[in-house]
Amino acid sequence: MARWNHGRPGSVTMNYLSYTPPPPLDELIENFWCLSDAPAHRREEIVPSGTLELVLNLQEDAFHIYGGTSGAATRFGGAIVSGAYPRPFVIDTRAHASIVGVHFRPGGALPLIGAPPGA
Repeated sequence: MARWNHGRPGSVTMNYLSYTPPPPLDELIENFWCLSDAPAHRREEIVPSGTLELVLNLQEDAFHIYGGTSGAATRFGGAIVSGAYPRPFVIDTRAHASIVGVHFRPGGALPLIGAPPGA
């Protein structure tokens, strides 16, 4: 298990944990991860990675994604699959301060999610 803790005296500490699953899941999943507490910056740009992740927001049952031409957020309820998208988008870090995810290996999401990248 990897643990990353980032914070300065008097600031909010951000915790990141990741866990590599044992066989046979390690053939499909690179790691399970969780992130808690918001970083000091309010907005963060997420760039396309080409890999897929299943992400759940534990703070609220929604994700607020900024990326359209209007500048307004699009709300996605429940869990989301992220990673195969054509351009960067922006998130509000405080609204996503307690999230967990599954980072799939290339091609690993299809047998578990049942949808191809980009769907």
